[in-house]
Amino acid sequence: MNGMVASAPIWTVPHLRVWDQATIHGDNMPPMANMASMDMAVVHVKSVLSDGPGIVVIHANENGNAGAILGAAFVPDGLSQNIDVMVDTSAIGAVVWPMLHIDAGTVGKYDGLDVDTVVSADGEAVTFTINDAPSLTVMDQKIADDGHNHYSHRHYGCPGWIAIHADNAGAPGAVIATAFVHAGANWDVKIKVDAAKAGMKVWPMLHYDTAALGTYEFGTVKDADAPVFVQKNVVVVPLNITQ
Repeated sequence: MNGMVASAPIWTVPHLRVWDQATIHGDNMPPMANMASMDMAVVHVKSVLSDGPGIVVIHANENGNAGAILGAAFVPDGLSQNIDVMVDTSAIGAVVWPMLHIDAGTVGKYDGLDVDTVVSADGEAVTFTINDAPSLTVMDQKIADDGHNHYSHRHYGCPGWIAIHADNAGAPGAVIATAFVHAGANWDVKIKVDAAKAGMKVWPMLHYDTAALGTYEFGTVKDADAPVFVQKNVVVVPLNITQ
């Protein structure tokens, strides 16, 4: 079809599909945008393929490893889709570990790790990390011939901005470029930057869009378009400009 073979891969071993999402919001999320989701504390699982009854467990991140259990949902044998796992937000961080366990003991009851062990596929545990709060994902890159850099952005709750800061002695300096992003996931965002101002490193930073929609006003209008804070930390990451 259109020069391509009509074929697609399918999973034949147990697996999870979970995207980055906003289980928790920025500390300073605008109140009106936050009202609709204040009482929601779920991790949405796109799909699960379980070999026998299983348990999707959401673990906290503890020093780069899966830690305390924040919530769990039981799944039957086979494919399950669109599962919401209720989680305890009092212990949650900006990163969590979805993990697939075998429901080997009392079906529908988590009997502990010794009984309901972690599922493995091809010798690897079926688990990984996701961002569950506003975040930026960037890769070191060179500036494209058209002057653009590329960013993946996951920002939830209300529209916002990616502000590109120049480097100032290893910290964010002056803003040299901005890009407006909508609420939700924004992928492969292209931002045009001045190569001379960018130098060898820049600092992409997330901001809310809280005043005139579509106009970046941080620093010019009082209390407008503040940086996004997650658990008291600004959402900002360094990016090296390669040659």
